Amino acid sequence: MKINHRQSGMSLLEEVLVIAIIAVVIFFALPAARQLFNSLETPAGTKSLISSALASARAIASREQQYVGIRFQHACYIDEQGNIQPNQSPLKMPQYMIFVKYQPPKQAQNNDNHVFVAIEGIEPIKLPENIGVMDMVINKNQMISSDADIDSDTKLLDTTSFFIVFSPSGKLSVQESQTRNKNGYASSAVGISEDDIFNIEEQVEKGYAKFVQDENGIAGLEQEPSRRAFIIYDRNILRSLHEAKRYSRYLEDLKNREMIYINPYTGTFINK
Repeated sequence: MKINHRQSGMSLLEEVLVIAIIAVVIFFALPAARQLFNSLETPAGTKSLISSALASARAIASREQQYVGIRFQHACYIDEQGNIQPNQSPLKMPQYMIFVKYQPPKQAQNNDNHVFVAIEGIEPIKLPENIGVMDMVINKNQMISSDADIDSDTKLLDTTSFFIVFSPSGKLSVQESQTRNKNGYASSAVGISEDDIFNIEEQVEKGYAKFVQDENGIAGLEQEPSRRAFIIYDRNILRSLHEAKRYSRYLEDLKNREMIYINPYTGTFINK
């Protein structure tokens, strides 16, 4: 009696055909993937990305019944004197969106009442390399209105570091806000936090954390009202302009024509 053993493997011809089909699929899929990636590098693509992040923050606020928001900030190291290193300019370092939540006061926070910390488990979202976001406000509440208001990296960092916050009811909330590490430590004298998102200057300098927390107005990083409007700008254009011409040659027009407002009830965008 002959016993036939059927082979469960693939023949050489079948393997070649599978590889050819995969190659064809990749060939046609790459342009679409590249087009999708390039679309995110545009203001419109970045606007959609921010819209999705805000919708997620609003949903978390409603679900968790607490204040939740998005913090925009560059990954720059700032020393204790408020100096930004030359190679750490906001026009060179990437800008991120960080999901944050309100943290009730702790004794270690010296009775700070408006502290937000990074939400654990949600990684900061890096914005496209050539796109930036700013609230057009410096010194807490001063709207940029001249070239002198935006002629340094410190002022640029100030206006590109801001909050958008939602209340537990899902409404846009404008309130005094500041970042802090999850332990609430304001200096190494109080304690060293292992928070790898927001932390004191020395922890960021050592590479243990990514973002300098709001502290004593260092480089404009201080407690300030959360925002309800912003602009999306082209970092390449700002890089090409002399510092003394940033507003008059570019930002003024953006502020007047393309300021993006947020609906206080739905969290969606309203173009001026």
